[in-house]
Amino acid sequence: MLRKFILFLLILLAIGAGFGYTWFQGLKVDMHARSQTACTIKIDPGMSVQKIAQILHEQGVISNPDLFRWKAYYQKIDKSLKAGEYLFDKGLTIQQTLDLLVSGKTVYQVFTVPEGLTMAQIAERVAEINLESEEFIALASDSAFVRSLGFSVRTLEGYLYPDTYYLSDEVDDELFIRRMVGEFWNQIPKNSKQRADSMGFSLHEIVTLASIIEGEAQVDSERTIISAVYHNRLRLGHKLEADPTVQYAHGTRKKRLLYKDLEIDSPYNTYLYPGLPPGPINSPGSASIRAALYPANVDYFFFVASGDGTHIFTKTATEHNRARRTVRKKR
Repeated sequence: MLRKFILFLLILLAIGAGFGYTWFQGLKVDMHARSQTACTIKIDPGMSVQKIAQILHEQGVISNPDLFRWKAYYQKIDKSLKAGEYLFDKGLTIQQTLDLLVSGKTVYQVFTVPEGLTMAQIAERVAEINLESEEFIALASDSAFVRSLGFSVRTLEGYLYPDTYYLSDEVDDELFIRRMVGEFWNQIPKNSKQRADSMGFSLHEIVTLASIIEGEAQVDSERTIISAVYHNRLRLGHKLEADPTVQYAHGTRKKRLLYKDLEIDSPYNTYLYPGLPPGPINSPGSASIRAALYPANVDYFFFVASGDGTHIFTKTATEHNRARRTVRKKR
């Protein structure tokens, strides 16, 4: 028994020695076989440490991707490598490369605008990239500036496209707004205006509808169905009765609206006023814009949130009320 135990220990020591030798050899390789040229590489948000190691190795920044991954895991920084476009100087070691990725010192600043934010919410966030929130909201609401971008609307609400942006340190509020508007035109379907016209809508109305869909949908597969409900109600002259429009009128996204909240006198209150509100209530993504342009072919007129992010869709008021009672019982 003792002999087997000693043999087991010897095997473990041999494995450990082999691993240590391999690691040390890798460390020596890293120390002496460094990159011969400087280069810039973009690390995307959510990229795994394995993918980062692969890219850096392919570009000649590191010579040992296995050691890069091991160091990242051993130092528990594999989840701390920040996205962005980095300048990797000539001659960096693996440790220096990791330190740079953890520091987030990029050539460009990375700024993400999620779908569904209002113009005011985006303005609050731009302070993160050293822009002026007040200047941002003032420009986005300036009628002359808005017209200069080719719009005949009051503000840029709905047209500040949600995406991840890589911005230089020289960017200012105006340049960033122009970039976001440019991305809006790049991302929406090329035939959006023609498609909207064929449906009897202006593009502004489609973006408005898309913003309501964005405010309602939590599951991508439901976007076109939610769109169909609103299209069906608009076609028959029914009020949209969309909660996100009431939340926008109140200036806050309450988790649960009370009956008294539905009484606010605002043109954005689709419980009080028929048709679409005057304009978008947030910045919709391309999926919601496409859903507004291409609704599902269904004859639903109602839906209620089921509590898990999905909705129960119904055709009649009787079915809708039954669905509401079912949801209430589950709460």
